[in-house]
Amino acid sequence: MSRINLFTIPAGAAFADELARGIVQRFGSGEDPFALSEVWVLVPTRRAIRTLKEAFERVSPNNITVLPKIYALGDLDDDPSPLREDAEENLALDELVAPGLPPVISPLRRELLFTKLIQHWSMRQAEANPEHSIGAERPALALQLARELARILDLATSEGLSWEKLEKLVPVELAQHWEQTLLFLSIVTKEWPEELKRENASDPAAHRDAALRDAAQRWRTSPPHHPVVAAGSTGSVPATAELLKTIVNLPEGAVVLPGIDVALDDAAWESLGPGHPQHGMAQLLQKFEASRDDVQPWTDAPARAARARLIAEALRPAETTPDWRRYVQDGRADIARGLIGLKSIVARTPGEEALTIACALREAIETPGKTAALVTPDRNLARRVASELKRWGIMIDDSAGTPLAHTEAGRFLCLIADVVADDFAPVPLLSFLKHPFTALGFDRRAQARAYAEELEDEILRGARPAAGLAGLRIKG
Repeated sequence: MSRINLFTIPAGAAFADELARGIVQRFGSGEDPFALSEVWVLVPTRRAIRTLKEAFERVSPNNITVLPKIYALGDLDDDPSPLREDAEENLALDELVAPGLPPVISPLRRELLFTKLIQHWSMRQAEANPEHSIGAERPALALQLARELARILDLATSEGLSWEKLEKLVPVELAQHWEQTLLFLSIVTKEWPEELKRENASDPAAHRDAALRDAAQRWRTSPPHHPVVAAGSTGSVPATAELLKTIVNLPEGAVVLPGIDVALDDAAWESLGPGHPQHGMAQLLQKFEASRDDVQPWTDAPARAARARLIAEALRPAETTPDWRRYVQDGRADIARGLIGLKSIVARTPGEEALTIACALREAIETPGKTAALVTPDRNLARRVASELKRWGIMIDDSAGTPLAHTEAGRFLCLIADVVADDFAPVPLLSFLKHPFTALGFDRRAQARAYAEELEDEILRGARPAAGLAGLRIKG
């Protein structure tokens, strides 16, 4: 097989910086400041777009004035898409149009429609069999279930799973319990397609997959006349993997994988299971009909060999762990070098954990020329660390942003939702009435607060009033 355009950036190197440096080296021109404007770069997310743009500013030797066209494969419905058949003539179009599908429905609209369907389904179930009612008529619970249904729908669509196999998914002895789940999932399998027809819209995941596959087909028959670089994606979505396979074989295409382990022995590589971080890479290479020998370095960035080897051996598949004996004998020096700079701290409480991390970050800030970052999937831990740093006047940039529910306005909106969802129960009602944003149309906030305290003294104290505004009027 001829050599394909498959590259990797080693683990430990700054991926965005090395990606930008390689693009400049390959496609940039010292005489033409607009040379990179013809390059398309496909990255997984919109956050990656922002990171890559900043990286170009850092690595540019001549202050690049025009960047490549950078697009997010996972968010094609929100940005001008390079996968339009008429993309070169009209890059300003804001909607991705997949062949044979109507425009994509917005995520918010989808959530609201799912919420409505769940409420109607729950009311029908309560009328038919009150014992099996889940109480999803309440807006708060219906919205929560709507988000979970949307997540399941996206996952099933991305993996190309068939809903028809649901009925045979569990053993016969569990069929009666599974039947209740099937009734709920009928919202997705039966009602949702009809709802999409009424909306004249298509589902986001289905729309994205159709567009990716259409682009892969068009580029196979008619390759683009400009460089296309796909970077950072491991092809976990089948449609994305199909597009990557097309790009890797384009005359001016390149697929840049993040940190593929080219040093792991063949026996361990063949034994990688689904839980191993390199498993997705191995599957993608199989789809490419390629091996690790086909993978080339994207730049000359040095790999942290000792640390990378230590981590690779620690994650070695169980079937090949007897090779640890050979590794300890041959690579004792590598182990020692790989452990340099590693520390382990056992915290007794979440608060102690957050304070320890905050102290480490503060120490890095106070050390000239030193940088530090906290990488964690635990949003509660990240917020705790941020709160600890605020004690020292240190404001950190949280790349995940601040959830709406944790802002002042968001908390106020949640209080309103709680009052409605709990049918004006005393506790959420008082929390709403005593919030600083609650003015109730009065010129002075103090006047609204006075009426709230009077309502608490006269009606809400003592015996609990009946539900709803009617209950408050009766007791009043």
